[in-house]
Amino acid sequence: MLDMSAKAIPRELAASSSSPKCPTNRTNEALASLHHAGAISVIRSAPNSLEDAEVERFKLSLSLIKRFQDLRYDVSS
Repeated sequence: MLDMSAKAIPRELAASSSSPKCPTNRTNEALASLHHAGAISVIRSAPNSLEDAEVERFKLSLSLIKRFQDLRYDVSS
């Protein structure tokens, strides 16, 4: 089971994209798992504050919402 806390989402993606074989497919698989587990709501609800700077940095650097959109997952909610 995936840990859906806001700080765990970047760890889940980092772990999935570490494969030298095909990082894009592994990342897409991780995004699919995160999507099915409700990650979009968690990402959107993560507050913007200094305490959560690590989460905000990953939200921006990984462009998670854009990646969900690129894979045509519903991000409107």
